[in-house]
Amino acid sequence: MSPPCASLENETQQQQRALASSQESLQLFTNRYKGGVDTYLQVITAQTIELANERNAIDILRRRLDASVPPDSRHWE
Repeated sequence: MSPPCASLENETQQQQRALASSQESLQLFTNRYKGGVDTYLQVITAQTIELANERNAIDILRRRLDASVPPDSRHWE
């Protein structure tokens, strides 16, 4: 079994790829909409997916930060 930090590192890399892909898709659908090829619904869908990927990346970062703080120094819990 791999340590939690290694697992979170893998998750971070995968999520960064997903985020980059969703950003490219958003740009593509935006350009296609501006060119009259796609509907605005496709742009909104791409924005929703991109936002979900951003939120997932932030959640992974939060979990990485939590994992880096020793449990005995977490006074807020």
